[in-house]
Amino acid sequence: MGNLKYTILFGGGAIRGMAYVGTMRALEELGIEYDILSGSSVGSVMATLVACGYKSYELENLFMKVNFDLFKDIHFGIGKAFALSRGGVFIDWLNELIARKVSSENKNNLPFKDLEQKLVVITTNLNEFKTQEFSQDITPDFEIAKAVRISSSMPGLLAPYKYNDAELVDGDLQKASPMWRLSDTLKNSESRILEFRLEGECRNKDFKTPIAFINNIYSCVTDVATDFVSEIYGGNDRYDIIRINTGDIFFADFNLDKESRRRLVESGYEQTMKYFKEVLPAKKEVLDKVYSEIFKHMKKAYKGLRSNNVEEVQWWLGYIFTTLCENKELVDIKIYEAIVDLKNTLEESVSTILFVHNRFKNRSELEEKMREVLNILDERIAELRMFIGARRGKYLSDKKKQEEVEP
Repeated sequence: MGNLKYTILFGGGAIRGMAYVGTMRALEELGIEYDILSGSSVGSVMATLVACGYKSYELENLFMKVNFDLFKDIHFGIGKAFALSRGGVFIDWLNELIARKVSSENKNNLPFKDLEQKLVVITTNLNEFKTQEFSQDITPDFEIAKAVRISSSMPGLLAPYKYNDAELVDGDLQKASPMWRLSDTLKNSESRILEFRLEGECRNKDFKTPIAFINNIYSCVTDVATDFVSEIYGGNDRYDIIRINTGDIFFADFNLDKESRRRLVESGYEQTMKYFKEVLPAKKEVLDKVYSEIFKHMKKAYKGLRSNNVEEVQWWLGYIFTTLCENKELVDIKIYEAIVDLKNTLEESVSTILFVHNRFKNRSELEEKMREVLNILDERIAELRMFIGARRGKYLSDKKKQEEVEP
């Protein structure tokens, strides 16, 4: 699969989160690496368990057998505290799972600072409707299981949690934004972003039961949010967004039978595999064409710079920025900013001699700066072509094997 290192984000979706078990199996088979794991709502459960060291087969055994009555320590509070569950049993369950994998003196309330793998849990400050991040950087002494319980506090299911005079609830309430924008830690990540979003079928016309009606409303609202985020960021080099369609599974069906659980796991696996084997290669071919076009014009601008021809450099910069403007939603923001910075530096370095002849000041420094941008582009193009070539080779190999077994 090549060198694919990500910051991996798992969105919410309640019971539909079992699809992430299949997603993790696919990522393991593909050899996907990660430096940061993050999640909101049920996604924070998955991110935490993976951060603790659980493999997909262990997660499958766990979620195929788990009794979701663990949510049913019944509690009917007043006002904002109204909920079916206090969340205490849920925290105990999660603490037990964490303790099986992580060695620490704090067996019953492991804090973020004791976890080696970087983990970010997203919650929502209901008072100001903004993010409260829990992580090694922001809240090193806070209990991981408690942060996950807060992130999973879907209004009506788990009671809100009081923190610094604010009511904290489900992190997935902010689903209209990509998750990486909600956290300073995620925003400053050096690796690519891989965000998973769970969606259900929102075209069911059977509203005979309240559950069917609620499920359809929830699915439609979240589906629109995911459409919006995917349209803006889905084609960008830096961001990969995978929508996991969970069909007609009711998001709060805590009595889900084993066959439905198994289907969720398989759907997560198949859709993740399809993205990396079909969608991502096609996306990278588009990016290859865009970066190659920019690289071609940049080389010509470099030739003009070496001959100290300001007009020639400006001419090719015009072509570069035409390509950038047409494809701004695709280009990695770091590459985009490097090219803009180069352009500004070039413009500031132009000097006029005898009111006529334009020349560049500090030309050797400018050449070095342009070579750096050329190297960045060259490396990205090589990376893209390596990925595309690997996928084509795998496709041809699979096709040959298929032809050999066909009569």
